[in-house]
Amino acid sequence: MNISAQNFYVDPNMSLEQQIAFLRQNYINFKFNLFEVLREELGSRGIEIFKSVLRKYLLQGIDKHREKSFKEIAILAEIPYRIFGFQIKQEYARPNEFQYIIIDCPYYEESLRRGIDIDLCNIIEEIGIEEAIKNFGEITTYTRMCHGDCICTFRIRNTLGR
Repeated sequence: MNISAQNFYVDPNMSLEQQIAFLRQNYINFKFNLFEVLREELGSRGIEIFKSVLRKYLLQGIDKHREKSFKEIAILAEIPYRIFGFQIKQEYARPNEFQYIIIDCPYYEESLRRGIDIDLCNIIEEIGIEEAIKNFGEITTYTRMCHGDCICTFRIRNTLGR
């Protein structure tokens, strides 16, 4: 076993790209499996529990950036998406507004692969947008893959004066 300075396990017998892909897919599978089990076992109560877990997870990340300026938030907005395997591109950035597109979404792809509905995608977006609006500013979605569009488009405006 090889442990890096950041205490991450690195398997010397597997390429870094393979390890990252494995971790990304396991993270996605965990979210899907948790959502499906809670929904099947508890119905609407299970969905609300999943939303609470997701909200708590998102707030942990938001808390780390609460004091950042809007300009810094615009720069950081793409990072979590890229880490978790989204193909994302910022279309423009202005002092009080930026817009980015998601070209490839692993959650949408996993929904299609599993042959299930897009409820999880909708919930992730719903909770993410709610928390971002409270903490960063207005968010508008123009296109969404899970609604038949070929990309997802998000615009974020600084309505909190940061």
